[in-house]
Amino acid sequence: MSHEIKSAPAVPADSEAGYQPLSGVAIAAIGIASLTTIGMVLLAWASRSAGKPAVDMLARVLFGAALLGIAPSVAARFQIRRSEGTRVGIKMANVAWWLSVLCAGGYGAFFLATEFAVRRQAEDFTRFWFDKALKSPPEVAYLYLIEPSLRLQTDENDLAGIRVRFGARLGSFTEHEISRICRRAHDLARLDIQGVRKWEYTDNGYEVEENVRLRTPDGEFKMIVGVLGVDRPEFKRREWQVMFTRCGIVDRQFSRLGRMQQELEIEGNTFVYDWVKKLDAKKVREAFLDTLPLAERQAQADNPAPPGLEEFQKGSLILLDEKPPPAEKLAELTAAVFKTDGVNPYVGSMVNPSSPPFLEYSPTGIQISYIVELRKAPGISYPLLIILEPLDDALTKEMLRLRGPGWEDEPVSSKPGDAPELAPYKRAFRVKQLNVRSTAMRAGRPGGA
Repeated sequence: MSHEIKSAPAVPADSEAGYQPLSGVAIAAIGIASLTTIGMVLLAWASRSAGKPAVDMLARVLFGAALLGIAPSVAARFQIRRSEGTRVGIKMANVAWWLSVLCAGGYGAFFLATEFAVRRQAEDFTRFWFDKALKSPPEVAYLYLIEPSLRLQTDENDLAGIRVRFGARLGSFTEHEISRICRRAHDLARLDIQGVRKWEYTDNGYEVEENVRLRTPDGEFKMIVGVLGVDRPEFKRREWQVMFTRCGIVDRQFSRLGRMQQELEIEGNTFVYDWVKKLDAKKVREAFLDTLPLAERQAQADNPAPPGLEEFQKGSLILLDEKPPPAEKLAELTAAVFKTDGVNPYVGSMVNPSSPPFLEYSPTGIQISYIVELRKAPGISYPLLIILEPLDDALTKEMLRLRGPGWEDEPVSSKPGDAPELAPYKRAFRVKQLNVRSTAMRAGRPGGA
């Protein structure tokens, strides 16, 4: 008997291959990439609608998610290719990879371009503002501390109008150490912006803090300067302003000239207080003699009616906003100056005056301004600048020399010298001018905030 061997029916190809599951890593990759892409699109739409850049924390989280999405997409492609056909989903992994790369790369390029532009604009504005602070009247430099929309409506040439409008706040700015250093240096300055400490976008705009080094004949000053960039539909471009509450000096190193200036201002303080006491005590003749050069003062020491005394009593030294006042106004101001307690030098304290003295230079000399209070009537007072002139020609000559060619080569130090810098010189002054500031009239502390 013969037996016939029958072959088994052929197995379909799909059955031979078996079931090929979808890669779980590819599913995770496409999920992360899809959510990130949707988030980026919605964020871009919301930012455009609000007119604000997408540089906040949410944008950075989505950027991180896009970077994170690249890893599972790469892992899925590696897994599928090594699975020898037991896993599928290579197209899904490729889509996830491209979505993640495009989201991360696109936002990364946008963020880097934004950061570069913000840093560059902030640095350019800071240089521009220091140029104003160094070479322009303080009223002009102050305008770049206020909101750009308000600044753009203000005439920089109307200095008197700026003083009337911003009197108290302007006074605080002019007394600030950074402003005083710039005003005294004028064009004798070297500015070095040493980089951005930090920047961020807030509801106010782009807030940037920079490290700045300023070298002047006074010394070397390292400071932090905060600036704010604002975008508004009414602006033709991004406008910037100085955030002065976030500006300050963090390191001071004075030159010999800087130390001489400090000592001279302190010596002048004592002279001013003593001179005002003479006015209060009705010692008008002695007060007048303190307005004369030393040689003439000594020559008239015993003269009961020295030449010029009568004109002094009629207000020959008094100016109103740096100009001779009308006769009627001059008579009012003269009466206020010469009445008992008409001039109050104790605004703040002798050791820590609320309006510190300010030494400045002309091509041929030096003068120091002291802000005191002129009491015209009860409750009405004016800032009064008593302007002194040092009388030692050798001292003046030496200080002008230190500001001359080669001032950058003078050594600087944070430590005081072994002896007072003024020790070899006479510490003598004369009252040169009494300048009343009516446009900064205010109650309390004159010239400050």
